[in-house]
Amino acid sequence: MDINLRVYEDATVTLKSRGREVTKNVYSAEGIELIDTVSLKQAAQFKRMYNFSWLGVKIIQFPLDVLCVQQLIAKVRPTLIIETGIAHGGSLIFSASMLKLLDIDGRVFGVDVDIRNHNREIIEHHPLNEYITMLEGNSISDEIISSLRNEIRQNDRVLVILDSNHSYEHVRAELDLYSDFVSQGSYLITMDGALGFVGDIPRGNEQAFIDNPVPAIRQFLTNNADFVLDSIFEDNGTTSSPYGALYRQKK
Repeated sequence: MDINLRVYEDATVTLKSRGREVTKNVYSAEGIELIDTVSLKQAAQFKRMYNFSWLGVKIIQFPLDVLCVQQLIAKVRPTLIIETGIAHGGSLIFSASMLKLLDIDGRVFGVDVDIRNHNREIIEHHPLNEYITMLEGNSISDEIISSLRNEIRQNDRVLVILDSNHSYEHVRAELDLYSDFVSQGSYLITMDGALGFVGDIPRGNEQAFIDNPVPAIRQFLTNNADFVLDSIFEDNGTTSSPYGALYRQKK
């Protein structure tokens, strides 16, 4: 990197697009939000979330989001983590590694509509596979929901991570179904709400501004007073999961 720019307290950042111009002080709350938003758009355009792995397995997440999930798992100390969406399997390995690191006798269940043989083999041969069970099927199907419900023990502390189909309709259905599994004092984490902010990037799709997890999350919160928004993802910089940490309050 050859850029050597001194940014003093009066520095501003200006964004120009299609005749509209926005200027904010770099060190203001609005400036932080503007820079984070541009950073998100750049990261999505150049697919930077695909650059990382966890203990040798590709994990399609921004590093700061992984750290945030780590904080939530350490806070809750769940005995059961349910994840929808497996992809390469890095997130399952991450969750399993957290259970081992925290010395928790727990389990990780991963659900995906299509578990590729190559990815399945990597997960099954990983040293942390003993913590992991994979279920193949639609995450909102009666069969999958019934299978998961039968696996939850009476004293389990359950944390859920939703990261499968990111359309509004699918996420809305997942929120309704999987919220029942979440223990009081635990989290329902909904990933990739950032799709609602990147519909205008060169490789983007304008439909994403409407069809994404964020409106599903907002509607869910309106109808479920047990859950409140924890701003951990938004507070820590560029995130793929704005409004994604939903905390189930203790009664």
